[in-house]
Amino acid sequence: MRRTRAFTLIELLVVISIIALLIGILLPALGAARRTANQMKNSSQLRGIHQSSVIYAQSNNFYLEGIDFNGQLLPNGAETGFSGTGGFPGSRLYILLNGSFISGALCINPADTLAKWTTNAVTTAMYSYAMLKIDNTTAPGDTGRLAEWKDAANSQAVLITDRDVNGPTADNSYVGDALNYKSVWTTANGDWKGNLVWGDNHAEFVQTPIQATRFASNASTIDNLFYDGTVGGVQTNENTISGSNAFMIWY
Repeated sequence: MRRTRAFTLIELLVVISIIALLIGILLPALGAARRTANQMKNSSQLRGIHQSSVIYAQSNNFYLEGIDFNGQLLPNGAETGFSGTGGFPGSRLYILLNGSFISGALCINPADTLAKWTTNAVTTAMYSYAMLKIDNTTAPGDTGRLAEWKDAANSQAVLITDRDVNGPTADNSYVGDALNYKSVWTTANGDWKGNLVWGDNHAEFVQTPIQATRFASNASTIDNLFYDGTVGGVQTNENTISGSNAFMIWY
């Protein structure tokens, strides 16, 4: 009679142990690969939004969405989808969406579990990105931002970024902690990493929001992208934190 050889209990346990070990080794690598893929996809989305903005600018006197043909900020109204003035990211995204320059899916970071796209007025719950603050050309530190929101191909001007998920306070300053930013790629307050798109449409994933920038004819400076030069409404030393441009990317 012919016998069929089967696994012994010890052999079966060895096989299970090897499989468990391989899973333990591969899972972190797969997680890192997925994260890298999401970062690359997110970078492409940001570049796609900027490219659509440039296309829009071709029929708007080279100004990007949110600014009218004469270089003035659009007021809150039907043209901005009642999402705020042309300075708010929601308003600018509404203009691109309403003109079929982009789709709603392009507005959400693939790693962002908070944003959900709906219709009508565009609110902060519907998109993952921040844009250059252009709300008031007379505000302290607002040196050249409005003039830079156009098809200028400036490789030193940051125009669109991953958002600060903590967000600013109502007066657009950080009360008590000027470095309380965080991104979808990080877990600790004060730790922000994310993709940036510059005026020449190049994108990069950076480890800090503190970047060398240059707007319009101003000199190059070191800026914190999410800090407007005030803490609780009190002006601080811009040269040590925000640089002379002292600007904040809108949430």
